[in-house]
Amino acid sequence: MTDHSELIDVGQILGPHGVDGAVKIKSFTDVPTRFSPGNVLFIHDKTHEIIDSFPLRKDQLVLKLSGLQSSRQVEDLTGEWVRSSWRFSPALDQNEFFHYQLIGLNVYTENGDELGYIKEIIQTGSNDVYLVDCEGQELLLPAISQVIREINLEDGKMIVNLIEGLR
Repeated sequence: MTDHSELIDVGQILGPHGVDGAVKIKSFTDVPTRFSPGNVLFIHDKTHEIIDSFPLRKDQLVLKLSGLQSSRQVEDLTGEWVRSSWRFSPALDQNEFFHYQLIGLNVYTENGDELGYIKEIIQTGSNDVYLVDCEGQELLLPAISQVIREINLEDGKMIVNLIEGLR
């Protein structure tokens, strides 16, 4: 039995793909092997084994999951999060983080001013960009050492240097 407190969001159901219960999802994981056949995913409190998987677009794929046989079943799950155990995550080097660890972190300047929280991570060709929600305003921060000064997961915060042109 899996402890549901160890589950992380790895994708979101976009809707059915075809009529046989295949699921189109948007991937939010940087561990592509999470969607390999034979792995287990969780939707609500139900366990689903991945029967088949194939890419659709850069961040979208189609999964055939155990327990889902019709497009109607999948339609009812549209918008729901697909979860996986964090225990299946590979080890990271020091100062490397998974996206799920960063989403929701509070962001502060080096002077201690609170900017907001990380709402989304945008993957670009060269470096990620953190979308910070600043009370309804959005701030884009490149994930580069000149900007990101410290990440403290225990305290739930990120310290940044707002270089020229970011505000």
